[in-house]
Amino acid sequence: MPERLFANPPPTVLTRLIRHKNDLFLEGVIEQADVYGWHLREMDMTYGIIPAVSNLIGAIITDLPDSELASQLCALTIPVVRMGNLPHPLDIQLPAILPDLKAAGNLAADYFADREFKHLGYIGHIPWSHGKHLYLGLKERAATRGCKCHWLRLKNTDDRLNAKKYQEKWQRYQTQITAWLSRLPKPLGLFVYSDGMAANICEWCVEAGLSVPEDIAILGYGNNRFTCRAAPVTLSSIATNNKEIGHQSICMLKELIDGKPGPYQPVFVPPKGVVERQSTNLVAVNHPLLRKALAFIWERYDDPTVRVDTIVASIGASRRSLERLFNKHLSRNVAEELRRRRLEICRELLRGTSLPVEKIAGKTGFSSASYLQTCFKKTFGLTPGAYRRQHADQAPK
Repeated sequence: MPERLFANPPPTVLTRLIRHKNDLFLEGVIEQADVYGWHLREMDMTYGIIPAVSNLIGAIITDLPDSELASQLCALTIPVVRMGNLPHPLDIQLPAILPDLKAAGNLAADYFADREFKHLGYIGHIPWSHGKHLYLGLKERAATRGCKCHWLRLKNTDDRLNAKKYQEKWQRYQTQITAWLSRLPKPLGLFVYSDGMAANICEWCVEAGLSVPEDIAILGYGNNRFTCRAAPVTLSSIATNNKEIGHQSICMLKELIDGKPGPYQPVFVPPKGVVERQSTNLVAVNHPLLRKALAFIWERYDDPTVRVDTIVASIGASRRSLERLFNKHLSRNVAEELRRRRLEICRELLRGTSLPVEKIAGKTGFSSASYLQTCFKKTFGLTPGAYRRQHADQAPK
C-alpha cells in the first residue's frame, strides 16, 4: 500500500540512528515520537544528506557535536539532540542523552562486594574508549567497599582489514589476559566492558583451566541475550537502559522545541541492573563449611521443602555453628540467604520470561504466590508485577 500523502504534513524529526542497530534504543524513540504525533525521517536512507522536509521541527543524531552533519543541522536553526556513549566538550551546544557508565561501574563493584568478593578486575585498552568510565566507576566504588581493584590495559590496534594481523592481535590478547588472570588472587570478580569481550574471556578461561565462576566470576556489560547465552558458561551482565535513552531523547527535543533551555551538561541514564546467570553464580567465601552450605542453597533453592534444618543436615554441622558462620562472613543468617537466593532467581524470571507469578513461585521454592508477593514487596519495595513492568523490554518477544 503506497504511503499516504499528507495535505498538512505532520511535524517531522530528522534522525540518524539506524546504523547503531539497537532495537531498544530505536524503540524508545519511536514510542515517544508517536506520543507527540511526530513523523520520523532517517537520514541514513538519504546517505547522510539532509532531505528537503516540510514542517521540520528538530533532529536526533548520534554524530558528535563537532561533526559536519551536526553543524549543518544547527545551521537550520532547529533543535538538535545527540544520543551517544561519552560526554563531549561541546555538549553545552548540542544537548546529549548518554548512558551512565560510571554508575554501571559502581553497580558492578556493589554486585561483587555484596557477594563477598575482595578482589575485582578490569581490562581496558590503550587508548581508552568508553571503558575508562566503567573502570573509574568500578575503582571508586570498590575502594569504598573495601575491595582491591586490579586492572590490565591492552594496546588496541585496528587490524580488521588484515586478517593475519587481526588474528595475531586476538591471540596476543588471549595470552596476556590468561597470564594476568592466573597471577591474581582467587576468587576474582571480573567486570568486562562488553558482553562480546566477556564471552571471549570466558572461552579463554576454560582453555587455560580457570574455572568460571569459582576462580573467575565474569560480569559483562550490555546484556546481549544471545551472546550471554551462547558463551561457554552463560554470562551475567549489566543491562543498559537503551529504551529509556530513546524516550528521554525525544522528551528533551520536545522541551527544546517548546522553547525551554537545554541542559548545561549531558543527561545520564543509569543502567537497569544486573541480570545474573552462571558466570557469577557463587558467593566468594573460603570457609569450607560455609561454601558447602551455600552450594546446597544455590542448587536446591527451588525445592520448597528446603529449610534451615535441611541445610544444616546436609553439611553435618550444628545449627548454632552454621548460623554463627553466616552472620560472621555474610552478615545475614541462613534463612535470609535462602530467601535472598530465591528472590534473586525470581527477579531473573520476571525480567526474562513471561511466566505468571504463580509458576515463578513454584520454580523458586516459595510455598505460594501470595508468600512470594509478600517477601518481594518487603525486600524490593514493589510487587513482582510492578517490577516486571519496569523491566518489560528484557522479556522475550
